[in-house]
Amino acid sequence: MFETNNKTTEQLKSLVSIAQNAKSNYCKAAKNTDDINLAVAFTILSHERQLYCRELQELTDSLAVAPVCSDDIQKHLQQAWINMHSPAEVYDKYEIMNVLIDGEETAIEAYCRLLKECNINDHIKIMLNGQLNGIMAALQIIKEYGYAAVK
Repeated sequence: MFETNNKTTEQLKSLVSIAQNAKSNYCKAAKNTDDINLAVAFTILSHERQLYCRELQELTDSLAVAPVCSDDIQKHLQQAWINMHSPAEVYDKYEIMNVLIDGEETAIEAYCRLLKECNINDHIKIMLNGQLNGIMAALQIIKEYGYAAVK
């Protein structure tokens, strides 16, 4: 185990919320695309975020902290969630892609901030770097394939 401080626990808690929101966003996006390959990719990414959420939740539980967000991260997540609902209801597929990209970029920033600013041990860094690589790969998929599929 490692010695933690409030900054580390707050950033870990925000990653749990980011993963939960990403899971929901990918699930919603999968249901609102006509492209079967893109729907499958979004479903896989939703399951991946569910796994990330579980891993992060187990880590925060081991530190005896509750999975809630800091105020700044919560505001950004709420806005992204609002944005996600509106375009999905009108089937604006470009806007869905934009929300997914914004969500992944927010996640990348949060992971990088935690890895850079917080004192965490190596096995947790390995887990977080693995998740970060998955998020970066998902962002690349969305940017390369997602927009082409909704044209």
